[in-house]
Amino acid sequence: MKRSNITKNLIKSLFLSTILILIFALPAFSLEENIDQNVKDVITQQINNAIPIQDVTTEKIIKVTKVILNKKTLTLNIGDTETLVPTITPINATNKNLTWKSNKPLIATVDSNGKIIALKEGKVVITVTNSSKKKATCNVTVTKAIVPTIKSIANITKTINQGDDYSLPKIVETVMSDGSINFSQVTWNPSTVDTSKVGTFSFEGTVDGYNKKVKLTLIINEIKTGSIKGNITWQYNRYIGTKPDVGARIALIPKNLNRNLDNSFFAIMISQIPQGKYGIYTAKADGYGSYEIDDIPTGQYYLLIVSKQTTSDMTIYAYDKQILTSLFSDKDWKSLELNLKLNKYDLNPIEIKKDKTLIESHDFGYTYF
Repeated sequence: MKRSNITKNLIKSLFLSTILILIFALPAFSLEENIDQNVKDVITQQINNAIPIQDVTTEKIIKVTKVILNKKTLTLNIGDTETLVPTITPINATNKNLTWKSNKPLIATVDSNGKIIALKEGKVVITVTNSSKKKATCNVTVTKAIVPTIKSIANITKTINQGDDYSLPKIVETVMSDGSINFSQVTWNPSTVDTSKVGTFSFEGTVDGYNKKVKLTLIINEIKTGSIKGNITWQYNRYIGTKPDVGARIALIPKNLNRNLDNSFFAIMISQIPQGKYGIYTAKADGYGSYEIDDIPTGQYYLLIVSKQTTSDMTIYAYDKQILTSLFSDKDWKSLELNLKLNKYDLNPIEIKKDKTLIESHDFGYTYF
């Protein structure tokens, strides 16, 4: 380093000495007459301002010693693409430019970014090279895509009640040859269902690409129903006595009601439209306080009666709340809870039996307010 500085200073001294000789030791020449004005200006500036001579340095070239790819082998389906990722060593190499090449571009091409496009079946070598002739290769195999076929379709058994609204499924679940699950359209023979008849009925389905028939067995059970009726009353006062609870709401709620269903209308109105939706049946006491509900499927229910003529002390029994919150969503329960707090109510378990009429009456007594 010290020797280099001495050399630089010596060059500067020689340069200035040469300039002085041109000016003072050669009187026969005139700067104004024989030296270009621009040159004169530069020389004068060098003398007056002592502009140092700029150091001229040569940038050190760092050569690439190795190129590797993230994959040495690769299998693609026709139409697939994938981009190879090169790594250059050392990372601070001066020239990192790379050249990509496919030895069989009709099978697979590669662009300047290493993106491969598979065109047709075959094998190809993708080579990446830098200016130092360092290179890396990837052996690519292009194959036809294997399209999975339908391996199996499970037979279907469906049980409904007589008169139910039922349509044959339009799609069926299929197990594919690669183990995946898919869904395919199906055509049934016969194509329609008559649910007015009780019995067991068979249907055959055809699915494109499947050489077997899909079997569907439909079991239509006879509807077993019963009914319920009664009178809802209240006490006007000790002189007039019992009066019909006109407008009282009566509801049969199945014990297995799914609380995730949307029963917001019922929770607000204590009425179900259409009758029997989600298994809930409702009625309203007439001018005599009487009600009757027919054609109720047999089973276990909760009978909820909400008075129209009497008000409540805002009390809901803990056991009743436990039952109703297990049948209705949190949102629907909030609406139903308000109804039960405003008016007196009664909640009891009942059973509807085949061809039987259950008699259930209730008197709400005196109104709270």
